[in-house]
Amino acid sequence: MKRLTVQMRLVSLLGLFVFLWSAAHAQITPSADSYTNTVDPTTNYGAKTLLDVDGASQITYVQFNLTSIPTTASVSQATLKLYVNSVLTAGSFNVDYINSAWAENTIDSSNAPPLGTTIASQVALTTAEKNQYILINVTSAVQAWLSGSETNNGLALVANGTFNATFDSKENTTTSHAPELDVAYAGGEGTITGITTASGSGLTGGGTSGTLNIALTNTCGASQVLQWNGSSWACSSAGTGTVTSVGSGSGLTGGPVTGSGTLSIATGGVSNAMLTNPSLTVATSSPLTGGGVVALGGTIAIGLQTCSSNQILQFATGAWTCSDLPGSPGGIQEFTTSGTLTVPSGVGHLLVEMWGGGGGGGGGVTGAALVLGGGAGAGGYTRATVPVTPGAIYNIVVGSGGPAGTNGVSTCTSTACTSVSGSPGENGGSSEITDSSSNVLAQAAGGAGGNPGSVEFQGFIGFPSFGSGGAGGVGTSSTNSVGRTGGSGQTGSTTPPYGAGGVPSIGSIPQPGGAGGCEVGGPGQSAGSAGYILITY
Repeated sequence: MKRLTVQMRLVSLLGLFVFLWSAAHAQITPSADSYTNTVDPTTNYGAKTLLDVDGASQITYVQFNLTSIPTTASVSQATLKLYVNSVLTAGSFNVDYINSAWAENTIDSSNAPPLGTTIASQVALTTAEKNQYILINVTSAVQAWLSGSETNNGLALVANGTFNATFDSKENTTTSHAPELDVAYAGGEGTITGITTASGSGLTGGGTSGTLNIALTNTCGASQVLQWNGSSWACSSAGTGTVTSVGSGSGLTGGPVTGSGTLSIATGGVSNAMLTNPSLTVATSSPLTGGGVVALGGTIAIGLQTCSSNQILQFATGAWTCSDLPGSPGGIQEFTTSGTLTVPSGVGHLLVEMWGGGGGGGGGVTGAALVLGGGAGAGGYTRATVPVTPGAIYNIVVGSGGPAGTNGVSTCTSTACTSVSGSPGENGGSSEITDSSSNVLAQAAGGAGGNPGSVEFQGFIGFPSFGSGGAGGVGTSSTNSVGRTGGSGQTGSTTPPYGAGGVPSIGSIPQPGGAGGCEVGGPGQSAGSAGYILITY
């Protein structure tokens, strides 16, 4: 149903007159504009926001696309409208034809097209005309372009003398005052012979001559409106009725209201039976179970999926799954020799502490000289949390102690004594835990063996060299472990601590490196102690 208001009809009439005016007039913005500068002959200014005209070096080029002008139109006047941005030196300029084609994004002084004859000469411009529009008659040029007697290559603005000014280009968004070509047509596109108001139009007035008055029909009664009945506009009383009663439906109380009153929600509210959709659906996904359709106000059971005894729900790889409880201590086991460990059910991680084996003490020199070897390094220490699979078997390797080096014996003859060296102690073995594929999961390296002592004789004069101590083994540090390096052995000496072995860096587990060789103030060189592993789960 359509209703016509006075405002709507007047807007329609105004639109008619605007159409008649616009059909006899055209406003065209440039398809291209730029300028050239002989000071920079290879620079293109097509993207500039100003068009420069300077008697010394600058010429502006502007082109309009005339395809919007009807082929049957007769142009009575064409005006070039320019917005003056600045006038540095007052004076005048000419508007000339351009004799060949050019492109906005490539034109420069080195490839500028030749200019033709003058269309408008001595166009004067003063400093007072800054920030104003100027209008230039270019009717002859537009008519020539439309008739084909001249090729539309655009217009050139050429300064006379020292004239220097700038105009806004089509790229200037600050003012949006681009150049414009205003074209007026002779007689428009036809002649209005009259305006009539037909039956059913809802209008009255009109005629074929003189001043025509058009208005909405005045034949309707008081309070009536114009209503479209599908084929014409007619007077109607639609929308002029009176509400006499408002009833109260399901869930409401207080009606009917015939004058004034209040509608309220009835005691007991709105029941499910009154609703189009009286229930909702509860959907569940893993690890939830249950759900389904439940009436509004009702209840429905949901729960978690069931797992095996002592298992937990754990989110991994995008889903909730039942998993054994990790990290709960349930036992402890120590290893002083190598063996295997079968992971108990429900155990997902092991807490492992391990010490590598100590190195063997270095051998010294006995006989004609007494030189001590170096003490060995203690095994490294590692404490790690190792993820495991229940029921899987893991290899436990306890690092062995390194054997001690042997002493060299120097003897003398009637002319000289022999130079000799002891042998080095061997390194202690690494303690580690590996899986069935021999992947090392945690490790503590053994200590290095002590270096041997030696003596070099020149005749009966000996030059002893005491053995240096071996380095301590290295513990492993990572995202799930911490490691410490064992103590280094002492250099051999004839005074305490002689060539003592290194001691562990953490704990009281006795994994020192072996003592240096050659018995001075105590036992001779000794082998390193074996490693040790303690596992808690």
